[in-house]
Amino acid sequence: MSANASSGNPVQDTSLNRKDLGSASSISNASNSVKKSLDSNDHITGVIENQEHLQLTTEEAFFLSFGLGVLNVQNPITCETFSLDLLFSLFRQASYFPPRTPENVVPDDPFLLSYVVYHHFRSVGWVVRPGVKFAVDYLLYNRGPVFSHAEFAVIILPSYSQPYWHETKERKCEVGKREKKNWWWLHCVNRVQAQVRKSLVLAYVEIPPPAKPLLRNPPRPSSTGSPLADRFISLLYPSPKSFATSAALPVAGEGSGCGEGTTKQGDLDVRSFLKRYKVREITLKRWIPNRSRD
Repeated sequence: MSANASSGNPVQDTSLNRKDLGSASSISNASNSVKKSLDSNDHITGVIENQEHLQLTTEEAFFLSFGLGVLNVQNPITCETFSLDLLFSLFRQASYFPPRTPENVVPDDPFLLSYVVYHHFRSVGWVVRPGVKFAVDYLLYNRGPVFSHAEFAVIILPSYSQPYWHETKERKCEVGKREKKNWWWLHCVNRVQAQVRKSLVLAYVEIPPPAKPLLRNPPRPSSTGSPLADRFISLLYPSPKSFATSAALPVAGEGSGCGEGTTKQGDLDVRSFLKRYKVREITLKRWIPNRSRD
């Protein structure tokens, strides 16, 4: 009994060693076949195309161009670099669907509201990312999505507290529609943020009265041959007559003079224009009756 037991152990060890040798030989055979295939493809030469690309939102692109000065945006047709005032105008027009002409943009257009809040939080050190998956406008990270989860979720709300917006009955009615939010909406959004452990921040943007910026005529690209692309170009690049005859864009030298946020040369002073906007932050926490009893 003892002899059989002692002789059985080496047999089991030998079987294990044979399995290991078999797997090692199969691995070596696989590596040899891979090496042969690589050697057979040595005649194939060429550069591997990089499929990765960077996508920026309009707010991110304008912050890199205006706030940091590290990005130049070029016209894809003429390959000319957009100036800051023209880029600012194009982003405002493209924030609508369909895009609007320069004389039809308003002080509370979607791009202005988003960029003012984006610039505000970037200036105080937060990493700002889109928050569409949590039903908010922005998410605020301490260092970035790679290092930690977002601590705050931001919703942008326009505020019309200046007297201009309440001078006429039509303006008051229009402003009331834009500011109207019910408690059901607020509780739903706050509940979602509480479930994902984020604090909800309401970012109120004080909307100033409409200024009358003087915009220079943007260079109109040539026809692309595509009806849809030509239609988009016609919306973003109106004819020069619309700049001279529009009531919202007075011509330099007339009695109206240069409005706030413009320069004497007729170019939009983006820095002075954005200084007219202010941001107020209100942090909300979900009220839970069981935890809020006296």
